Amino acid sequence: MNTLRGALHEYLALRRGLGFKMHDAGLVLPRFVAFMEERQALHITTRLALEWVQQAKTVRPAERARRLCFVRGLARHRSATDPLTEVPSPALLPYRSTRARPYLYTEQEVQGLLDAALQLPTGWPSTPLRPWIFHCLLGLLSVTGLRISEALDLKLADVDLDQGVLTIRAAKFGRSRLVPLHPSTRAVLAHYLQRRKQFLGLRRSDYVFVSNRATRLDIGRVHRVFYALSRQTGLRAHGARNGPRLHDFRHRFAVQVLTRWYVSGEDPARRLPVLSTYLGHVYVAGTYWYLSNWPELMAQAMARTFPTLLERFFTQRLMQQRQASAHTIASYRDTFRLLLQFAQQRLHRAPSTLALEDIDAPLVVAFLDELEKVRDVTARTRNLRLTAIRSFCRYIAFEAPAHAAQIQRVFTVPAKRFARALVPFLNRQEVDALLAAPDQRVWSGRRDHALILLAVQTGLRLSELTGLQQQDLHLGTGAHVRVIGKGRKQRCTPLSKNTRTVLAAWVKEPHKLPEQPLFPNAGGGRLSAHGVHYLLAKHVAAATTSCPSLKHKRVSPHVLRHTTAMDLLQQGVEQSVIALWLGHESIETTQIYLDADLELKQRVLDRVAPLNGKPGRYRPDDKLLAFLRSL
Repeated sequence: MNTLRGALHEYLALRRGLGFKMHDAGLVLPRFVAFMEERQALHITTRLALEWVQQAKTVRPAERARRLCFVRGLARHRSATDPLTEVPSPALLPYRSTRARPYLYTEQEVQGLLDAALQLPTGWPSTPLRPWIFHCLLGLLSVTGLRISEALDLKLADVDLDQGVLTIRAAKFGRSRLVPLHPSTRAVLAHYLQRRKQFLGLRRSDYVFVSNRATRLDIGRVHRVFYALSRQTGLRAHGARNGPRLHDFRHRFAVQVLTRWYVSGEDPARRLPVLSTYLGHVYVAGTYWYLSNWPELMAQAMARTFPTLLERFFTQRLMQQRQASAHTIASYRDTFRLLLQFAQQRLHRAPSTLALEDIDAPLVVAFLDELEKVRDVTARTRNLRLTAIRSFCRYIAFEAPAHAAQIQRVFTVPAKRFARALVPFLNRQEVDALLAAPDQRVWSGRRDHALILLAVQTGLRLSELTGLQQQDLHLGTGAHVRVIGKGRKQRCTPLSKNTRTVLAAWVKEPHKLPEQPLFPNAGGGRLSAHGVHYLLAKHVAAATTSCPSLKHKRVSPHVLRHTTAMDLLQQGVEQSVIALWLGHESIETTQIYLDADLELKQRVLDRVAPLNGKPGRYRPDDKLLAFLRSL
């Protein structure tokens, strides 16, 4: 039968084989097994585990919870072969560890420690190399941000002074990385290695920092020397158990790097993964802790003014990182232009002097209300402006985390609900009247006729129509038009025979400019959105004489797109094909055309058996009773 000690050896070997170091567990669990052997207990129980954890009265709650966690892991492993083993519940000895507040060394304090290290005694049992060991070790920790274990594990093969690079091997979580060195650090390290070579003589050691026996420097000895130097320089009071730690050199390095980035105007959000890789963090969140928990860095983040953040939102976030379209940038630009004008009127401050604290939820709500009341915008436009503001808030949530509460309140501003009207569209008679309206005896009439015909047949968006180039039109076999639509999705739409004939005649028209669009304006440039709306409204007004129903409809370029979809739907085309034809992101977007198709609903109604309803007959009341009731 496998004993508990044998199970411990199997457990440690298994975990180490999986890549876990099990250093602390390898020291703690043998003492627990010895305790169980004293009690002559063959099975792990919750009572014995708690008794062992709590027997030391001077142990802190965090250490007790950690020891119980080690026992819990061994118990889970043991329970696979011993059904009588009890696994202690995670709810026992609950303790939530808190991260200690790091100490930021000043330049004077670091220099004081380095000077004090050079004054360390060199007599027996110390060595002449001792002052230079700790002088180089503390200096290396302060300028590279290495963990103390990584520095002590450095070997000569890991130091490349020619290239100025340290190779950190099998560090925390088994990760390795390269750490570049500053020329001044290389000079100090080279001087130390020369002294080390003289001290060792014929003795050999692979480690950079060695003991007087030419072995790896013990971490406990390093801590004792550091505590002595801290007391000597006044960083730690005599007899104090708490004070600056070796690991605080690492915190100091990270904070200094982030502070330099803020001062120089660089974007820490983009550079944070670089620092995370340099420090050997597994996740960027480990490096973000310095931003969110350090007042000095918070002050630097808050020093970033609102105008600076707004400029970077457009230039870096929208243009560089997301590569937003020109239409999105224009929409966001108009939103913030209106918002800044409103803030200037309300706060009596120039937009360039506004702070982030000024753009709060009450200001945003008041701005949206004024858009509806003064500018008479629809709920859709209001929600579009709110979307742009929320996008900016998501950006500054990372750039200025100190304003997280203010940003969260802006996110709580709800989008306004609105009535969704049926999709407007034209019937075939109205389309024919609209196509006949342009005067094709003139150049502009032939252009407008070809544009309207292409819009109705293909269902292209307004931006897709005005952005068409000559090379986007293919009039050979399999005639089609190629566009890059919403979401930068490219699609090809086939052309009917009649549309192909009209476009073939149109492209033969003399060009006003060498590289003009397919449908240019009078000067040969690109038609604007307002220009298309104008020419369409002009032809709709002319078509009302032959088709009076157009007089009661508001016809826009997007209504022509709806007309295409409704025509396809009434011809029996499947909904998924219509979504593909129009370039919709989701088939659910095409659902609106089903709601507007009255003929489809009528065909469904005709298939349903009619209900047995009978009309009632109105019978007037007696005149005298009606008179009395009216009194």
